[in-house]
Amino acid sequence: MTTQHKNQYDIVGDVVNLTVFNKKGKSFVAQFDLEDLEKVKNYSYWYAQWHKDFNCYIIETKTKINQNGKVRYLKPTLQSVVLGTSKNAPIRHINGDLLDNRKSNLEIYNRQQINSYERLDNGDIAIHLKDRYGNIVNKALISAEDLDGVVNEQYTWISKKKPNGQPYVLAHTPSGPLYLDAFLAKPQSGFYVYHINKNPLDNRRQNLELKELETE
Repeated sequence: MTTQHKNQYDIVGDVVNLTVFNKKGKSFVAQFDLEDLEKVKNYSYWYAQWHKDFNCYIIETKTKINQNGKVRYLKPTLQSVVLGTSKNAPIRHINGDLLDNRKSNLEIYNRQQINSYERLDNGDIAIHLKDRYGNIVNKALISAEDLDGVVNEQYTWISKKKPNGQPYVLAHTPSGPLYLDAFLAKPQSGFYVYHINKNPLDNRRQNLELKELETE
């Protein structure tokens, strides 16, 4: 049985340092604004929990509610309590430190934003593909000539994975998903886009080839 360590609140100026523990008893120190102290202390116990989406520890608590005669357990995060949002809201830690939950370091991430990008030394473009929290999870390559057509207010490109784990790039549009390779290569009916180097994230012109679908 895991021993539950007591949380410690240390006030330093306008910031509260909150000491929490994971299930193995390792301590972590999280920060939040002093003005949020009362709503944080409304929850009896905070702890550090590993989060696979962030690949690090976040701070959360556990609370019991009665909904329509049924008991449910919720696990609010420290950042969601500070901002007064649902745990599932896409809250981004601006400086990348998930223990820093001061409001100046938190923002609700709007995924419908123009993709950021970088120019590579060879002149190609690497488009940043972000998750729902604004973290870069992949990069898609395109030719410099395609930059204006791809990166604009009309599309927000993201990466998904096929059942076999292979990534692909698409944008959600009112008419349905738009795949980056098809958007660039524009295959006619009966053809598909083939990535010559077998990297589906490489959508440079020289890596895209149209091939005819095989028919039985």
